Amino acid sequence: MARKQNRRKASPAAAILTVLVLAALFVWRMLGSPEDGKTQITLPNGELHVWFLDVGQADSSLLVCDGQAMLIDGGNVDDASYVVASLEHYGVTSLDYVINTHCDEDHVGGLAGVLAKFPAEHVWSSTAEYGTKAFSNFVKYANEQGRAIEIPSPGDTFTLGEADLILTIQNLLKRCMV
Repeated sequence: MARKQNRRKASPAAAILTVLVLAALFVWRMLGSPEDGKTQITLPNGELHVWFLDVGQADSSLLVCDGQAMLIDGGNVDDASYVVASLEHYGVTSLDYVINTHCDEDHVGGLAGVLAKFPAEHVWSSTAEYGTKAFSNFVKYANEQGRAIEIPSPGDTFTLGEADLILTIQNLLKRCMV
């Protein structure tokens, strides 16, 4: 006796969803991902773009405006290659500001790897001395570029392209005090 096969007809919603997923994969492949390091994104002038890089429970943010770039924190030491790949993906070739908000490894750890790869105009931190290897490596790579650690004050203003930025984090100066 022949078995009857139950064939369900695919719903239109399932077909549309399949097409959307395939289209998304195609776009993702064309644009690349931070891990592949192949594609760079071109950003329009006059706009401030902010990316929060996925470094797990650590912190790392990239701000770009008019071709100028600022990196705030670099995640853990193990996150350095991901942060570098992300910067390359977003078209960063140099950094105008590298900012270490405080000296815990989950903020300063990946910055040494970033400074080993990208030239920086300004390197900011709340202190120039701190007793950890991660912070010492951060200072080492800043110094190799001829950059001293700058310690900004709350209320300092600076520009990133057309964006005017004001340093308002007052506890920045208290977090790493030795």
